[in-house]
Amino acid sequence: MYFVTLAASFSVKPPSLSSPMRTLSTVVCFAIAGVVGWPFALLLAVPFVLEEISVWGGDHVQPKAQLSWLMGRWKRLLLCSLIASLVFVSKTSDAALFSFSTHYTWSGTCRLD
Repeated sequence: MYFVTLAASFSVKPPSLSSPMRTLSTVVCFAIAGVVGWPFALLLAVPFVLEEISVWGGDHVQPKAQLSWLMGRWKRLLLCSLIASLVFVSKTSDAALFSFSTHYTWSGTCRLD
């Protein structure tokens, strides 16, 4: 829940090609929220993705440069998603290398198998 809130705070800034850290920070926070926390938190990233690839935001694009602008946004979003996938890789490799799983009971205690 904290990382969803953090991702939402990063996504408040208008999108533009001059602010790549906005996209990276938002995508990584949504990835951490979805992989480590609640998987349905990734659905909350859908409006951000749609905004990132379709809203002009702070960019002033000439009509003949729209395709290159769109490709630049797609490339940046895919690169940030690739970087954010390292969260999933580290989570699954940790469980595979140490071969244990963590189970939490309703009372809040932790049991390792």
